[in-house]
Parts: sequence; C-alpha cells; structure tokens
Amino acid sequence: MQTEEPAKVNFYFLSDIEKEVRVTTHRIQGAQSACKGSAASSSSLELLLECQLYVDGRELGMPVHTKYRHFPTKNEAKTSGVHHWHETLTFPVKYTDLSSMDWRTSMVVFRLWDLSPSPASPSLSAPAQPRKGPVERALIGEGRIRLISERRLLETGVRTVALWPPHGGAKVE
Repeated sequence: MQTEEPAKVNFYFLSDIEKEVRVTTHRIQGAQSACKGSAASSSSLELLLECQLYVDGRELGMPVHTKYRHFPTKNEAKTSGVHHWHETLTFPVKYTDLSSMDWRTSMVVFRLWDLSPSPASPSLSAPAQPRKGPVERALIGEGRIRLISERRLLETGVRTVALWPPHGGAKVE
C-alpha cells in the first residue's frame, strides 16, 4: 500500500507578489428593487459599478469602474432580478505596494451607481438620440471586502458582497 504525501502549502509575503490587485464581478442581484424611487423602476436599468481600494481608511489610487451596462427590467428579461456582469477590474496598485502599508486595513469598496435618465430627461421620450451633457448618477448601494483575512491570508476566490443603502457620505473604516 502506498501512503499519500501530505499536501504542500506555500506561503508568500505580500512583498513577493508582483501582481496587480484585481477583482472580477460576476453578477448583481436585487438592483431593480433598490432603484424603486428612480425612473429605473419602470424602465430599464443603466448601471455602473465603481471599486475603490482603501488602506487605513484612506483611498489608495484612483477608483476603477466597470463599463456602463444597460439591463432590461425584470418584466422585459423574464429573469429573477439577477444581472450577469462578468468583468475584471485591475487597480493600478500591486500587492507589493500594500506590504509597506497597514495591510490589516486594506479593503475594496464597491459602489453601484444608477445612471438611468430621470423622468424629466428628454432622452427618456426620445431613446434613439444619445444623451448630451453630464449624466446624473444616484448611488444605489455600497459594500466592501477585506483583502487580508484575520489569519493574515490573502482573500481569494468567490466572495459575496452585500450592498447596503448609502450612508450619506459616511467614512469608510
């Protein structure tokens, strides 16, 4: 009989990881119900997901965001309110940059924005014409995930991020 060898486990310091910090969005669920008060409740959703890297309660670098996405309403798509996104976002920061900072407080904050036109917008009555001027955006919700666990391990794999209603500019801790 052969005995099985124990699995090998490799550990690396953050200073050894020369890769950029990346997150991949898979799907968003429940955005339709979060937009109840906006024009999106009766028309299609126009969403944008913004991600910001925070270390020690301060922003690190510029936020990155997904491409603008147009999602049909639940009635049009005959779905259960799940919107598939499948986009990878890369921050202009490497893990080696995090090693010199307080890595225990490093996190990614997600903000979901509604870019749907307001009922008074002329683009709602004439959808064939592109919008002109600045787009008003409404924050639907925000959530966060830590990059490093309490056990000092890099968080990897699929994570579920709960998006909470906005707190009126509350500081991210």
